[in-house]
Amino acid sequence: MKKLFTSVILLISAIVLCTLTAGAEVYGDYEYIVIRDGTVKITGYTGSAAELEIPAEIDGKKVTVIGRSAFSECEELTSVTIPEGVTIIGICAFCNCPSLQTLNIAKSVRIIENAAFSDCTALTSVVIPDGVEIIKHGAFSDCSSLRSVTLSDSVQVIETYAFLNCSSLKSIRIPDTVLGIEQEAFSKGVKFICGTRTAGERYAKVYGLDYVLEDRSSVDEGDFDYRLVNEETISILGYNGENKDMVIPREIDGRTVVEISENAFYESNITSAVIPEGVKYIGSAAFAFCEQLKSVTIPKTVTETGDAVFSHCYSLEKVNMPASLTIPGHMFFCCESLKEITIGSDVISPFAFSGCTALEKVILSDNVTSIKENAFSDCILLKEVILPDSLTELQSWAFNGCTSLETIRLPKNLTAENFGRVFQYDYTTSPFEKCTSLETIEVDPENKEFYSIDGVLFAAEGNAILIYPEGKKDAVYQIPDGTKTIGEFSSFGYSIFEYNEHLEKIVLPKSVIAIGNRAFASLKGEKCIEFHSGMIDNMRISHSAFNQSPDIIIRCVDNSAAYRYAVMHEKNYELFEGGSESAFVPIIIVISVITILLIIVAIVIIKKRKRNLKLK
Repeated sequence: MKKLFTSVILLISAIVLCTLTAGAEVYGDYEYIVIRDGTVKITGYTGSAAELEIPAEIDGKKVTVIGRSAFSECEELTSVTIPEGVTIIGICAFCNCPSLQTLNIAKSVRIIENAAFSDCTALTSVVIPDGVEIIKHGAFSDCSSLRSVTLSDSVQVIETYAFLNCSSLKSIRIPDTVLGIEQEAFSKGVKFICGTRTAGERYAKVYGLDYVLEDRSSVDEGDFDYRLVNEETISILGYNGENKDMVIPREIDGRTVVEISENAFYESNITSAVIPEGVKYIGSAAFAFCEQLKSVTIPKTVTETGDAVFSHCYSLEKVNMPASLTIPGHMFFCCESLKEITIGSDVISPFAFSGCTALEKVILSDNVTSIKENAFSDCILLKEVILPDSLTELQSWAFNGCTSLETIRLPKNLTAENFGRVFQYDYTTSPFEKCTSLETIEVDPENKEFYSIDGVLFAAEGNAILIYPEGKKDAVYQIPDGTKTIGEFSSFGYSIFEYNEHLEKIVLPKSVIAIGNRAFASLKGEKCIEFHSGMIDNMRISHSAFNQSPDIIIRCVDNSAAYRYAVMHEKNYELFEGGSESAFVPIIIVISVITILLIIVAIVIIKKRKRNLKLK
């Protein structure tokens, strides 16, 4: 299974690499492209150095991404240093480098992608820097000489096959911050060093690994276990009481409670929790899977929390918390009874409220500047959200699957650069995908980067159509004249009309010059796409523009770009002569008017001649 996964990753990487490196620039032994934010993605390496320090800058531009398979199969490479500034190490970036022994990863790295260092059979040690939250599928799989792995406290998820078949790895410390370890992330034979009631301990028990619990100097004080932070303060580790309405005391044994540790109440059967004044930090997954928890009170002194604090608290209905408290990733993930929330945090992190299926009302303060990917995905009862003027970033799938959302208004400060971004990658998709009731997208008139016509969203740059609302009920859509591009807003593209089930016909104006990747992809049923007769030589159509739309009908003029595309890609098409139907009626009117005028002129001339004859 794992070998199949790696093979598929390599095949996909090779295909994508061929696509991405087309038109790449060259800097010494490096091939690269400049991405949207003006920084550099290294896409290939043609050198043969044994010890390699990847440059931090190329042609004066900062290197931020190591692209897919950029250094794969570099057989001579024994040592590599990834410079500060790099945030992403791409899929298979260094896979199959059999001589690689030493790896120095910069602290700036945030994402280590699938199979990034897979099959580096000489690699002996790895330090995962602070800032990396997820170790992706097969990232270090089949590194048979890997003996030492140091995980930073930022790591939250270790995905499937991450360290599978690392036969020399005999032990590893799993930080308390790790929330989840997926099946077959490690091979049998590795020993875990971990904390009690942590993801490390749970994984070891489930999959039969040896493990040693770290001594956290815990103290049993009545209903609470705790550890000393210093001589005057303590951190709560767990609860042993019988009262389901849990009230944490301000002091225990004369020391102030200032923290709630990671996983402290994980899977507890408490029904309510009151956190005292003085607590400053709540650790990751502290209340996760407390399935009977209905209400929580968080004091103003809490300024920071870890991820997934209340994840899967299915009964949670009410949260009293400081409005300005930062909302980290997965904080209320799958809290299926939460109906209303007020948020003053400047950033709403990924999946923060995803799966909150009872959520009906969200109040966002003017402090909110960013809503990250999937922040409110699958909130199926959410009908309306007022996005504040302070919002400058709205990432991909932010409201994905919000099937009751009917209208949305984009605020004046939202920028195209920060709209629909997919994680930290250089492509975009809709924040409102699968919002099946969404009929109207409005835009603040002061926004200079977006505009809306009849509820459809456009980008000012390039007059590009971006999002056609999925709930819009028109059977025929005439794309406004002046629109230049369809589906060209993103480097990978997304299907603009895919989820709208009402459309039967889309009419393109003469002004369109480019149709991008997947612009009309995945359309269901016999939808007609009608091209203006003037679209003959000045239009570019991406090869994937109509992917997975087997029943669409392309209506066009013979020998036009659309006709040639339909023939080449074996799409259904119809030909019409002289122009589109939309232009036919105005032409008849013009001809009729001209005919009437000619008749009138002829009558005038005849009468004038008769008068002249009488005078003679």
